[in-house]
Amino acid sequence: MSQANDSATKKIASAAGGIKFGSNAEANGDAFTGGRRVIQTERGAYVGGSVNTGGGAFIGRDRVGAGSLEPEAIAGIFAPLYAAIEQHPTAGATEKGDLIAELRELQYEVGKGDQAELDLVKRRLRSVGRLAPDILALLIATLADPVAGFNPAVVETAEHMRASLQAG
Repeated sequence: MSQANDSATKKIASAAGGIKFGSNAEANGDAFTGGRRVIQTERGAYVGGSVNTGGGAFIGRDRVGAGSLEPEAIAGIFAPLYAAIEQHPTAGATEKGDLIAELRELQYEVGKGDQAELDLVKRRLRSVGRLAPDILALLIATLADPVAGFNPAVVETAEHMRASLQAG
């Protein structure tokens, strides 16, 4: 067999995960080259077996915004807000109770992630603002903080509320 003939029938693995046979035929999918499987994940994760996350999420690629957080994480983020309410210098016991109730409902709602009802989030923010504008400012800063990892729609709602307050 000549060298030119041999190269025409030689299987060549393409970079896109397919196999080309000669010049006209190709097969797409997983490529097997030299006894080795080539997996194309487009920079995502590949696991060749099962994964036990212990109840957590396995993110293979492209997680944008938290969408939803674990209840413990949200409780930790909201803890300073509860402390600020308890230490509020001018709020009486009734106002503190109302603020805590509003904050609990808001905490529950934002914990729904993508399923959060934004109208309810807005109402809770307005209620907190009527009771204690300084607590609202802390709350907005907390929800709008990109590091906290709240649903992008909740972050946008908080940013809109902040802009409305700044506009007067």
